[in-house]
Amino acid sequence: MFRDTTAVSVARGAALLDQYRPGWAEEIDLDELRIESGEDCVLGQLYGDYGEGRAQLRILDTAYSQDLGFTAGLDGPPADWYGLNRCWRELIEARRNLVDRNQLQFEALAG
Repeated sequence: MFRDTTAVSVARGAALLDQYRPGWAEEIDLDELRIESGEDCVLGQLYGDYGEGRAQLRILDTAYSQDLGFTAGLDGPPADWYGLNRCWRELIEARRNLVDRNQLQFEALAG
């Protein structure tokens, strides 16, 4: 999986989560985030485990889950897992920074 492809896949997964669980990025513990773990991955942290998250989001097969950046597949090389972890962290941190900036702007306007 190439970095651009990984980032696009993660963006697709984030967009799906935005539809089903707005504000999801605030629920992720980045210190615990490990995409290769069924409990510590994005879906695991949000839904209890990877399998339950797939079920809740109606992700019926592993290929679709890969397209959404939720897994590198059963035989994914370590570099793919590393890339997924990095992309999810970057996306979540960017969203949190945006929320923080918006809050500061709101507070400045309010008072």
